[in-house]
Amino acid sequence: MMILDIILATRESAKKLFDKIILQKIFILDFKNVELISRSFANEFVKLEKENKLNIVKKNLSKENKLMFDNADKVLDSDILAKNK
Repeated sequence: MMILDIILATRESAKKLFDKIILQKIFILDFKNVELISRSFANEFVKLEKENKLNIVKKNLSKENKLMFDNADKVLDSDILAKNK
């Protein structure tokens, strides 16, 4: 099991974390110290998890951080994206 940083914010940090996960064969992550997960981090992490066909156990996720992962896995509505341009 790996304990993570307080803030997980960039796509690059998701890639670096995922490299460690694969190298060290760690499939349980402890999010108890994580205060913030950005949409970018969550989106990249979920994408890498799917591409590598892994199911990583995410322990001690706060409600907010769980929601960020749940939302990262959803397809964005193209109508909403068009309206926000």
